[in-house]
Amino acid sequence: LDAFDGQLPDVELKHEPQDLQHGNGQMGKLSDETYEKVHNLQVTINELREELETLRPTVHGLRDELETLRIIADEREEEIGRLRPIADEREEEIGRLRPIADEREEEIGRLRPIADEREEELLENEDNYDLDAFDGQLPDVELKHEPQDLQHGN
Repeated sequence: LDAFDGQLPDVELKHEPQDLQHGNGQMGKLSDETYEKVHNLQVTINELREELETLRPTVHGLRDELETLRIIADEREEEIGRLRPIADEREEEIGRLRPIADEREEEIGRLRPIADEREEELLENEDNYDLDAFDGQLPDVELKHEPQDLQHGN
């Protein structure tokens, strides 16, 4: 299609129907059936030419769309090229942090039973502490003696 410019050769009958008679053995004479076939071919060629002209904008539109998609694909490849080092760096970072995370998980695994035990102890002793009654105020404390009266000894 790139090389084809869309131009079909014009097809015209060289003889008018009255000149194309069923031959009586003479050269250049066509039978009615042959003339009809030639005429039908001319009509078909003209219809194909019209159809080609209607398809030409579609072909050009598809070419433009293909070019746009190629540009987008090139941009995506460039973006992937820029992001690949960042992704590799992140993977390295994950590789460095994975052992630390595993260690923390092990630590949590060791501490979980202790925390559960402490929580259970608190729940068992909860009745001993009336934290709801505690309003946050500490009782006033008064000194019975002035500081100068407080001496070591007697």
